[in-house]
Amino acid sequence: MATAHQIHAVIQAAVSTALAGVTVGGVALNIEVGIGWPSAKAVQNVGRAPTGTPPKLNGLVSIYDHGKAHDATRWLNNVISRTLVPPGVTSVLAATVLAPGAVTTATFGGSPKAGDGVGLIVSAGGAQASPLSGGIAQLQLGLAQAATAPTDAVVVIPGNVITPAAYASDLITAIGAAPRMKDWLLPTSTSADVVSLLNYSPYTLYLQMNVNSLGSQLQEVGRRKRGVGIVLFAPTEAAREAMGGPIDSMLAAMETQDWPVLPDGTYARITYVDDGYQEGGVVGDVYRYDFSLDAEYSTTVSDILYPILVPSVTVQLA
Repeated sequence: MATAHQIHAVIQAAVSTALAGVTVGGVALNIEVGIGWPSAKAVQNVGRAPTGTPPKLNGLVSIYDHGKAHDATRWLNNVISRTLVPPGVTSVLAATVLAPGAVTTATFGGSPKAGDGVGLIVSAGGAQASPLSGGIAQLQLGLAQAATAPTDAVVVIPGNVITPAAYASDLITAIGAAPRMKDWLLPTSTSADVVSLLNYSPYTLYLQMNVNSLGSQLQEVGRRKRGVGIVLFAPTEAAREAMGGPIDSMLAAMETQDWPVLPDGTYARITYVDDGYQEGGVVGDVYRYDFSLDAEYSTTVSDILYPILVPSVTVQLA
C-alpha cells in the first residue's frame, strides 16, 4: 500500500518536471522542490539577490501534508495485479508409464528457490489420463480415469536446504509415507539428484510430475483521501506567475489524464481544491502561492498465490 511520503514524492517529481527550464525575463530560476514545510532560512534565501554566473533567481516549492486523511467510499474490491514467479527447480521423469516390475527415474536439477514445489501423481490401472487442455474428449477421459483408477499424490517442498538433492531425498521420504503410493513404488537413491522408482505392484502405473512456485497478487480493499498542499515562494511577482502557471497546468492534467503512478503499481487520483496568493506577514521580498488538493489512492493488501501441484477432480456418479 502506498504511504503518505510516496504520495508526496510522486507530486514532487511532477512539480520538478513542470518547472524545468522556467525563466523570468530571460533569467533562469534556480528552483528547489522538496517535501515538508520549509525552514525560515530556506524561505529567506529566496529573497536574496541573484547568484551564480550567469545569475539565477532563487525559487522554492514544498509539498506538505495537511495532516488529515480519511476513508473514501468509492473503491473496487478487485485484483490489481498478479505476479507469477517461474520455478527454479526442474524435474524429469524418464518414463510416465510403468508396467509391473519396470523402473523409471526422477531427476532433479535447475536452481531451486524458496517456494518451489514438486508434485508426483500416480494412478494404478485403468487408462492413462491425457492432459486436460486438449478438449472435451480428453477431459472426459480424465474424468473417467479419476472415477475408476486408484490415485495417490505427494508434494515436496524442502525446508531450510533447497537443492536438487533435497528434492530427491524428500521425494523418497514422501513416497514412503503415502497411503497408497508406498505399496506401488519402491524409491531408491541412485545419485544425489536422481531417484529410481520401481513398480513392485501388480498394476500398470501412470506417473505425472508437476513443478510450480509461489506468486503474489495485489488486491484493493479500500481507498483513502488525504489533503496535500503545494506552496511556492518566489523572489518577484513575475517569478511567482512563471512558477505558478506550470504547476496549475500540471494539476489540471493530473485530474484528467496524467494520474500519478505509485510504487505499488496503483494510481493516485488528484483533485484540485483551491489556490491563492499570500503576501501579508511573509518574509520581506518573498511572494507566496498556495495550492490545496486531495490525493485519493488505493488501500491494498498483498496475498500469496500458492502453486497448484496436484490437480483435483470431483466426479458425481449418476
